[in-house]
Amino acid sequence: MRKGRVTPKQDVPPKRPAPTRPRGARTTTDRPASGPDPKISGEVHFSDDTLRRWFEEEVETLQRLAHTQRLKGDYVAAQFLEREIRQLALETAALMQAGGR
Repeated sequence: MRKGRVTPKQDVPPKRPAPTRPRGARTTTDRPASGPDPKISGEVHFSDDTLRRWFEEEVETLQRLAHTQRLKGDYVAAQFLEREIRQLALETAALMQAGGR
């Protein structure tokens, strides 16, 4: 078996130093210290389908986490997560009644 000629890697760009913060992350100087975010204006509305889908995903995640905590023997954490699920259900129902605001 013959091997081809090996050439040095000339197309590889030099490595960049690691960023000190994640790309796109905001610093405290990027925005005013107080007041609303200038990029967000007005109210945000969600459809009932979007809220329901979001709620179902969050509940599923919290239920899996509660189950994991119960398996580990941390019943206090499991009870806390179950209360969070109930609170999330109440908040989502209120949002849906308010028309997704």
